[in-house]
Amino acid sequence: PTPVVYFSLHTLKPDAAVMITGSHNPPAYNGFKLCVGSETLYGSAIQEIRSVIENQSFSEGNGSVSHQALVPAYQDYLRKHFSFARACTVAIDAGNGTGGEVLLPVLQELGIRVVPLNCTMDGRFPVHHPDPTIPENLAELRAVVRTHHLDLGIAFDGDADRIGVVDDQGEIVWGDKLLLVYARAVLASSSGATVIGDVKCSSLLFDDIEHHG
Repeated sequence: PTPVVYFSLHTLKPDAAVMITGSHNPPAYNGFKLCVGSETLYGSAIQEIRSVIENQSFSEGNGSVSHQALVPAYQDYLRKHFSFARACTVAIDAGNGTGGEVLLPVLQELGIRVVPLNCTMDGRFPVHHPDPTIPENLAELRAVVRTHHLDLGIAFDGDADRIGVVDDQGEIVWGDKLLLVYARAVLASSSGATVIGDVKCSSLLFDDIEHHG
């Protein structure tokens, strides 16, 4: 999962990182997420790399190779930094991407009852495409939450760096409302904190952030 790579930037402190991932795109596509230090490259920095590739103007040097078990270290971090006031039951739809096999054992050890959906990795995505921002891809998750009266449903995209959420009624909780919940929690413990949203967010979010200081 991409979050494991971002985790490694802060624990291993490498000079750079490359994540090979198709993200939430169809199986025919693949790509790279590039980081220098702890920063993700975007915009003009991506075009600079394109220029290096097209001009074949590569730097040369010597290095070394070592292997690190990133997933167990990431799972240990989650176990140590999260706890829950009560046991709840959550459906997790990994969309046959990378998130399910990493997250499920951690949730279970933290006392969460998990109903797993499509948690075996399969890059063909045989059940549905792993893009949780598309309502059709949440249909199975919504049905399971409603049928079994679960507390929550969470769906992941292919590389597990974005989520879709449904509430205990099986209704979709869109991203700006999720950010609203997170913002309230942050502002309750850090008054006056800055919260960033994008242009897709509704005015409801920004009004609520301002209301909570």
